Amino acid sequence: MAGKSTSIAKGSLFMIHNASGGAYGESEDLRKTADLLDLVDENLTNIYVDTIEKNGKLINGSREETKRQVIEWQNNETFFTAEQAVQYGFIQKVVEGVEFVNKIQAQKINILANEYG
Repeated sequence: MAGKSTSIAKGSLFMIHNASGGAYGESEDLRKTADLLDLVDENLTNIYVDTIEKNGKLINGSREETKRQVIEWQNNETFFTAEQAVQYGFIQKVVEGVEFVNKIQAQKINILANEYG
């Protein structure tokens, strides 16, 4: 979602969710981690709503209504098709595919992908 313009490849999925993490230690350590995750979730919500607003897709023109919906989507770990991601304002346009800047970059990505596949 970063950049002046955003696109998503046709056939892709876009997902939003709450932050997750792990903690080890005493109860206060766990509370600090929970507080941090809450802060990250709040920041993510605001980023999503700002993006939706920038793309002119606020629900009923309302930041608050949009924010409530975004929080629900985050809580439910929601997936969107490429078309839905544009419809709801997360992304600006659907494109047919992705172009690599150059052949060397494409080869590096392929090598990394094969290491995990």
